[in-house]
Amino acid sequence: DLRRLGTLSGTDEEELLIKHTMFPYTVAFMPASARAALASKALNFIAGEWSLSSLTKNVSHGVPFRRVCPECVKEDIATYGESFWRRTHLLPGVLVCIRHGAKLRTTEIPLRGRAQAGDTLLPHMVEATSLRTTPTLEKLRTVAEVSVKALNLSVSPKEEWRSWYRAQAINLGYQLPSGDVAGFALARNAYQFYGARFLEDAGCSISGNAQNHWPALMVRPGSVGPGATSKHVLLQAYFSLEPQVARRDVHYRARG
Repeated sequence: DLRRLGTLSGTDEEELLIKHTMFPYTVAFMPASARAALASKALNFIAGEWSLSSLTKNVSHGVPFRRVCPECVKEDIATYGESFWRRTHLLPGVLVCIRHGAKLRTTEIPLRGRAQAGDTLLPHMVEATSLRTTPTLEKLRTVAEVSVKALNLSVSPKEEWRSWYRAQAINLGYQLPSGDVAGFALARNAYQFYGARFLEDAGCSISGNAQNHWPALMVRPGSVGPGATSKHVLLQAYFSLEPQVARRDVHYRARG
């Protein structure tokens, strides 16, 4: 109940929703009408009605434990006398601090499941260890930058993201002789670009039927739904860093 929380915290409920929750990130790539409808539901809580927990799950699924930036903690202590958890450090695939450019550290405080008494500790009160990461710092920074744009709702709106992704893929050379997008090659290269461990930790594993990996679905016309925000973020970061692949083998072997 954001109105009650707003009253208790002295904060406008809409500001509470946009500036202090993960809601903006979860709806960043949805049509404006869907954003407005979900925001209205969040701001007009009715006990017993359908909740927004599924949106929260899409964020927390890729963040098993809370993350911290040691430099942010130092600055917080010097400025406020205590530290606080930052939303930008708790987004799927975000393993660097957008402010300091340094790799984040992980704690043992889970982001999902039933909260325990220890979960109320602030960052300066807990121990944090180094994160094991495969992608280069440049890749991690780009993923963090796109993620923060999504959190701030500063992503350029598009009515049909799949059409835009298809155009980007074709521009990079992911095109079959038939003119269609080479979705399998796109998924394969994205897998190699990020690595299995990073993709799994971000809740965006590429596995199962080779023809239906999520990068291939993101460029396929007629696919249902906008897709989880984290997948949009990783695909956009990949497109911005991946060089032209026109000379690579993107063809399929003939069936049979």
